[in-house]
Amino acid sequence: MEPKQTFTPLAAEPDTASVYIYRTLSMSNALYSPDLYVNNEFKLSIKNSNKTRLLLKPGKTIFNLAADSHYTDSSQIEIELVAGKTYYLRVSTQLKIANSSGYQPYQRIFNIKTVTDEMAKNEISDCCTSKNDSITLPEITTTEPSESESFSVDKTQNPFSH
Repeated sequence: MEPKQTFTPLAAEPDTASVYIYRTLSMSNALYSPDLYVNNEFKLSIKNSNKTRLLLKPGKTIFNLAADSHYTDSSQIEIELVAGKTYYLRVSTQLKIANSSGYQPYQRIFNIKTVTDEMAKNEISDCCTSKNDSITLPEITTTEPSESESFSVDKTQNPFSH
């Protein structure tokens, strides 16, 4: 196992605010990536175990995770951004089972909220830092069937038809 990487945030530019948005590793809802809108403008999809740094203009800023047919509700947070300051927003997820007499699909929920600098740095170090910030999947290979395994018309003919 490789040693844990340390997360060190980049300093904000003097005329912009730096906002780190991250999502910790979670097996529930792992295949779903909610869309993030900043001031009603699409920015990116928030993927599992991933972080992104945005440089934004100072002022009132609304961060919104859009609702989707696969998950319920939208989650929104409003922050008054200050130039030269760094902010951390964590996207968390829940999977609930509805208690009812009939069939109800799972309730998939995504939330966005601010977290402290120390908590964010620890969580980002745990989930979202690696040498290339990507997940390596095992190689999947396929083989062609051998001649003895292949389909043959000769084997399917009726032996009594001659």
